[in-house]
This record gives sequence, structure tokens and C-alpha cells, in this order.
Amino acid sequence: MSRSKEQLYAGVDVGTTKIATVVARVASSGMEVVAAGHAPSQGMRKGQVADAEALTDAVRRSVSDAAAALGERLPPAYISVTGAHVASVNATASITRTPSRAPGLSRPRAFTSADVDEVLASSIPKMDPSRVVLHAVPRRFAIDDRTVHDPVGLCGETLTVETHVVSGDRSAVAELASAVRGAGVKVRGMVLQHLASAGAVLSADERERGVVLADIGGETTGVAVFGDRAVLHTSAIAIGGRHFTSDLAVGLGVSPEVAERVKLALGPAGLDGTEARLEVSGVSEGGSQLVSRHRAHELLRDRSLELLRLILRRVRETGTDRVPACGLVLTGGASKLTALAGAAAEATRCPVRVAAPSSALTLPAELDDASFSTAVGLVLWAVEHQRARKAVGLREWPRRLANGLRFRRPQGASA
Repeated sequence: MSRSKEQLYAGVDVGTTKIATVVARVASSGMEVVAAGHAPSQGMRKGQVADAEALTDAVRRSVSDAAAALGERLPPAYISVTGAHVASVNATASITRTPSRAPGLSRPRAFTSADVDEVLASSIPKMDPSRVVLHAVPRRFAIDDRTVHDPVGLCGETLTVETHVVSGDRSAVAELASAVRGAGVKVRGMVLQHLASAGAVLSADERERGVVLADIGGETTGVAVFGDRAVLHTSAIAIGGRHFTSDLAVGLGVSPEVAERVKLALGPAGLDGTEARLEVSGVSEGGSQLVSRHRAHELLRDRSLELLRLILRRVRETGTDRVPACGLVLTGGASKLTALAGAAAEATRCPVRVAAPSSALTLPAELDDASFSTAVGLVLWAVEHQRARKAVGLREWPRRLANGLRFRRPQGASA
């Protein structure tokens, strides 16, 4: 396959704790992840840029790792965006097309792609100048009161769309894009973080029957509610993994560094341990510290329940008082806390699973982790939106390609 017939796609997940870059190549044989890189994040605070120079340096390190594995410069990339400044609203709009008329004959017109873009654009409510539209995701199309999946090529007079419109603070979005461009990355578009993650971790059945996705990062949790194959609600909560660490530091009277080690040590084995106290090593030069295992678990559980109450409040904003049939899917770096999954099952009384990118994607071990869900989802989004479109024209929901994802290690890389 000649390189001219291949295309490269990239996604850069700009998180509070980590910057992750993934690059994929698409050819006639399918899609293949060919490079990845990640670096500790700096300069981000609750999903917004706090130090542009520090963030640019962090992005540059992540992107440089991926570029080195790729052997060339990154293609234009989709960038993740989240934070309390992101808001969403559901809207409806319709357009009418007069039937074509010939002598003695009235014939309905077929709707075109341009018609769909027009009705999507008209569904966007008037925004304050300080806001910028990120997405207008269709929830439902109808032609003359008949629900359809894709109206292009179908005939009728009136085309109606229900959309989920996502917007962000114009300055916050511009600052993020500028910091990423400063690292030498051409920004193709911005994608809501938890929508990207959904493409990597949710099944078609979950989106059909209904599910709540909670993408838990360092300082924010993105919430997305799905049903009938459509996104019903998106929002962000200002709680993430660092809040769990802070609770441990204050409640146990230890430094944030020790608290982070305690949080990581309290995995399944840590919670079931018989010792009343947990020994945390690496506190100082060769030193260790003992902390109460029960108190640590209690602190993590309390914060987990607070976060879950806020997630359930967002679910109720969709007009239902119960969690959808497929329950709650947790992803993101902080989703792996054992206390969180256990508290979620207790609080919601519904199915709960912690999700890394789908195993059907056959990713390398490095990316088979919940903390890389957004980065992988960004690449899936990029592939599905390979034709340049306006934000309001992003109609197709990311689908997994039939051939899945394959990973090819750079020559000389260790297994």
C-alpha cells in the first residue's frame, strides 16, 4: 500500500495529571495504532489552562514521544476539552422543502447532506458571545413525523432534528488550543473528553439500552448519559482523583505524597488485608510510615459517595429518577480506586464496571488502561470524521472499525 493511500490521525488528551498522545494509520486493510506518547501534565487546573507555558512544555514532551515512535511529525490532531466551563443543552429544529412539481405530478424531494447540516446548524440556540459551540450531536431525526436513522436520500417535506449542543467558554477553549499549538501541534478540532471516551469504552448495546458514563480524571469528572443510541446529557463535576488524595492527606495527617501512595496501595488486596495499619514505603530516604487502613478506606468511601451523589443528580436532570438499564461505566485514571467501584454498586444498586478501551480494539498493553480511554477515543473520533467539517456537521457517532485497531511497535522496540 503506497503512503499516498494511507492517512494518519492523531488525538491528544490534555488532562490535569497526564498528557496522552495516540496516532493511528488507516489504509484499505483497516486501522493501526502506530505511535503513542505520554508525559505528566503541568499547567492545567480543573480542566482549564492555569500556566500556558508549562502546559505547552508538557504537551511537547508527550507529542515528541509519539513523533519519535512514528518517525515523522504528527498529523493534525483532535484535542480533548472538559471542565466546569463546558455546558450542554438539548434543542430541536425543523426545515421544510417544497415538493418538486411537474405537470400533473407532485413528488417529494430527497433530503441531502447539505439539508442535514442546515437543520443541525439551525438547532443551535443563540449563544452569548463568550461561548463557543463544540458539538451539535444529533439525538433523533424525523421526516414528516417518521423517525429515521439517517435522513440523507430519504424523501419528505419536513426534516426535524433533536440535538445535544455542547458549548464551552470561548476564552478557555482558545487558551487550550493556543497552548497545544505552541507545542507544534496543528489542532484539527476540539472534542468533549467524555464523548471521546464513550467511543472507546461503551458498547452499542449500552448506548441503545441506556448507560451512564463517568470519566474520572485528576480534578474533574465528565458525565455522559446515553439512551436509544443517543447522548441525552453531558456535564462536568469539579471532583477528581486529586480530591481523594487531598482527603487522605488531611484525614490521615500525612503529606500529599504519602497520601498518593496510600491511595494507590489500597487496591483489592489493601482493602482485604488483615493488618490494621498499612505501611507506606518511600516516605523519605529509605523510610516508611504506618497509617490506619480502616480510616484510609473510610475517607475514600466518603468522597466516593459524594461524587456518586453528584453523578446521580446529573442523571435526574435527564428527566428520570433511576439509572439506565446498563448501569454505570467508570473510566479515567481515578476510576480504578477500589473504594469507588464498591461505593458505586452500593449507591446505585445497578451494574457497575470499570472500563478501559474495548478489548475488541486489540490495543498494546500500554494503552489497555482506563487512563487512556480519552486518547484512544480521540483517534476513533478522528478516523470517523476524516472529512473536514464544521463543528455542527459532525453527524456520525464514532463506530469501531470492523478490523479493529492493531498496534505495530517501532523497529528496535522491546516487546
